Amino acid sequence: MLGLTLAILAIAFAISLAYRLLVNPEEVRAVREKIQHYRKEADRARKAGDEKKAERFLNEMLKESQKQFRLSFKPMMISALIFFLAIPWISSSWKELVIYLPLPLPFVGNQLNWFGWYILLIIPAMQIFRKLLGVE
Repeated sequence: MLGLTLAILAIAFAISLAYRLLVNPEEVRAVREKIQHYRKEADRARKAGDEKKAERFLNEMLKESQKQFRLSFKPMMISALIFFLAIPWISSSWKELVIYLPLPLPFVGNQLNWFGWYILLIIPAMQIFRKLLGVE
């Protein structure tokens, strides 16, 4: 179980590091702020009854959303590559592993296989590593 846990933590760290190295956090932050600004302006224009102005702001918001997607596309592909390379290795290495939890989880019970353990650990590990590396 320790080996699987370390492998999952290594995967989470590698994915977080890929995001940190390939995405400029200041640029992502600026794009998010623009999206929020355009959303607020579109809401104001809609409340004022100016649908053309609201549509113009929504179009600008869409452009910024596309820019945000482009910024995250490369690290997302690297993450997918890491995932698709790691999962077969983990599956073959720990396919017989059964982990007994001290407390039962809803819809799961008190036993997990390797994939359940992966899901249970990868999400908080990614959040922690992203916070430590300054990834948004």
